[in-house]
Amino acid sequence: KGEYVKLMGLSEENLICGYGKAGDAFQTEDGTLLYPCGRVEIRGVDSFVKKEYKKEGFFVTAAKTDANVICLKRVTRQEASQKAGEPDAQEPANAFSAPLYEKAEDDYILINERSEEGAAVLEKRVTDHLLTEYYISFPEAFAMKELPAAWLAKTTKTDQDLLVRIQELDRETSMYFVAAFGELRASFDTLSKAILAAKAESGTVLSEKGQILWERGVRKSYAEIPKIDLSAAKAQQNPLHAAMAVLLAKQGIGADPSMFDASLSVSEQLQRAGKRRVLSAVEVSLDEMLYYLIKGQPVLALAKDEEAVVLTAFTPKEITYYDPKKGRLVTAEREKLLKTILTKDTYYFCFLP
Repeated sequence: KGEYVKLMGLSEENLICGYGKAGDAFQTEDGTLLYPCGRVEIRGVDSFVKKEYKKEGFFVTAAKTDANVICLKRVTRQEASQKAGEPDAQEPANAFSAPLYEKAEDDYILINERSEEGAAVLEKRVTDHLLTEYYISFPEAFAMKELPAAWLAKTTKTDQDLLVRIQELDRETSMYFVAAFGELRASFDTLSKAILAAKAESGTVLSEKGQILWERGVRKSYAEIPKIDLSAAKAQQNPLHAAMAVLLAKQGIGADPSMFDASLSVSEQLQRAGKRRVLSAVEVSLDEMLYYLIKGQPVLALAKDEEAVVLTAFTPKEITYYDPKKGRLVTAEREKLLKTILTKDTYYFCFLP
């Protein structure tokens, strides 16, 4: 009595249940009722409680699952005229018209239901600050006799002035900003990090000048880059140069071998020849990069083995791309390409839409 149970999600066959007191509930200014939970349980088959989460002063509002890791969205209570959770607390209504909670850093629960007996399991998670952390879990029978040793990098201190001269590079350093829910959330030095953060926040990636570089909400089931002149690409002897020629052709520029310089990166070569900003990303999924096809720009995909193709169209099941080695457009199944050319190590390049 006076408590509520909230089903917060599923993790494989496990239920994620939250528990809170009636006085902990809160009504926002738009009338939405929120039910923060002071305790969370992970329940398996037959309602057996596998794990329980409870931390003083923190309340869980939502749970997201990723493989064996459960991410808990948390808030902390602010000072208020009436303390939530008291025995005489009423239903969540006008008594809580002012905000009572503020956002706190996420926390995580690790579950290893599929680990093989006798095997250690390594799990990975990314924090709110986009720092990567790794967790090792051991079987129940494992006994740790002593704490693991910590290996630290060797450091040297000096009380002498140290002068370092760095050659000034003729390159522009770009910053990428993530905006979500009407405010700037973070900034990054690479487009890849910004896209991953914007995806998590359902936000947008902006340039220093406020240009939209990527949007979470823009999704279509198909797109096609029409009428690309492939004649300049077919004239190239180098497959990578041929792929870059396709991107330049979309900008109305006919490529010739003198435009390319092996001492420069792909981005620098394209930017010098195309006279406009080039976007590059790595360790992002294919779906994220298909945004640029929707916006009318072909995307150069450079695999780890230096194989280059240019994405020109897609449907829910197929991808059409220009293959420099074959000198023509090829259509193949998505799943097949994700296992060969378009892996997580693939570099992507395109001009700013």
